[in-house]
Amino acid sequence: MCRVLGFQPVPQAAKIENDAVGGFRASDGLVYGARNQLFHIKTKFHICISQRDGMRIALVSPKWNKMVNSYPPLGLAYLAAVLEAEGHSVAIFDLGLEPDTPIEQDVERIAGYRPDLVGFTAMTNNYHSAEQTIARLKERLGRPIVVGGPHATIFPERVVADPHIDYVVYSEGERTLAELV
Repeated sequence: MCRVLGFQPVPQAAKIENDAVGGFRASDGLVYGARNQLFHIKTKFHICISQRDGMRIALVSPKWNKMVNSYPPLGLAYLAAVLEAEGHSVAIFDLGLEPDTPIEQDVERIAGYRPDLVGFTAMTNNYHSAEQTIARLKERLGRPIVVGGPHATIFPERVVADPHIDYVVYSEGERTLAELV
């Protein structure tokens, strides 16, 4: 028995179809979550979890070209707190703390956590780093990738156009991400 959340309300113009894997798809390709934040379904899989089991979720803050700050990514910490309260296991990977580490090494560290879903935040000035890491993680894990944060909020259409990204959450994401998983 699976539950799929984050797929309401859908405009009446969109027809909802039941997927073979227990998810739902809107005929217009758009799915709406909390406060009508837009999700765009781009892959054939949907997030579906057991009623009793939580997911393993990796939240990633991408690296910068140099050490910019050493304070923790508070936005990801807020998301982690909400997800943990829902029964999920969450690990935060702040890649900005070690900007000289090769991306391949960062990907292996994240993949070693064996996440069911990977979430990224990014600002516009470090989005290139996020794109590189996302592409390699998608290749390595094949898991759903969610992107949020300032860059996704300002440029959601650009972010969702990336073939490696499955979901975009813009604006405040705590409630929407909890519904998505």
